[in-house]
Amino acid sequence: MRNRLGWRCGRRLVLAFLIELVLNQSVRKPSEIGNLLKVPVFVSIPEFPNGHGQRLLTAGTSGVEEAGLPVKADGEAKSIAPWDENHGLHPYSEALRDRLVTFFEVKNMTHKPKLVAVTSCARGAGVTSIAAGLAASLSETGEGNVLLVDMNMEQGAAHPFYKGKPACGLEDVLSHEKRGEAKINDKLYLVNGNDGDTRLPRILPKRFTHLLPKLQASDYDYIIFDMPPVTQTSVTPRLAALMDVVLLTVEAGKTNRDVLREASSVIAETKANLGVILNRRVNYVPRWLHQEF
Repeated sequence: MRNRLGWRCGRRLVLAFLIELVLNQSVRKPSEIGNLLKVPVFVSIPEFPNGHGQRLLTAGTSGVEEAGLPVKADGEAKSIAPWDENHGLHPYSEALRDRLVTFFEVKNMTHKPKLVAVTSCARGAGVTSIAAGLAASLSETGEGNVLLVDMNMEQGAAHPFYKGKPACGLEDVLSHEKRGEAKINDKLYLVNGNDGDTRLPRILPKRFTHLLPKLQASDYDYIIFDMPPVTQTSVTPRLAALMDVVLLTVEAGKTNRDVLREASSVIAETKANLGVILNRRVNYVPRWLHQEF
């Protein structure tokens, strides 16, 4: 009986390893991304534990959840936002900021503002939280301002961060006289990039090109774009060529390797600089055995 029980347990272990190593085609570790895409991983963010009100939740019916904001019983968001120092994402936002600044220095990019797009392969990867945290972290350094632009075509996921939704559009926030309502803190501004125009997916590239001289002449050090996922029909590939860098967010354990490869290929065709953020990474081995950086 004991031998039979041991044989069954052994068979289950073999089956588990087979499923994990052969059938599971999702990306889970930074090293896998490096081997697959040959592009740098800017930061690897772990899965936050439940119950702390700071977990990067998947996108649902509420942008509050996507932003990682804890929700009260009446549906109202509490005060912890991704730019709050008490948010669990804060140290990783700082790490991403430092890596990004180093990247620009190595590339000898000294112009201002620098345009950074944060996107993903699918919705719910935590793009909004990461983009907001990065923008806030960048606003804590330097003398210039930082602008966070929500480019989602639907109800912007960044809207709940500030009085329900941004109070002015992208063109208005480039004007010193009109941008006051978009101010989050001393040097951070939040704006909705779609302005409620349903034609925007079709006209945006041309309109954005028209706005580019104004963006380049603005007093922002960085402009962070919270972009929709990379697809053949989204605006992200069409705007990628105008960005200084595109940060592709990969959700560990969920983003399929083939999907990631295809998304990176679409961005590569635009000749844009590409970096990867691995989000919600889970360690499946005991900490004392885990030695990966």
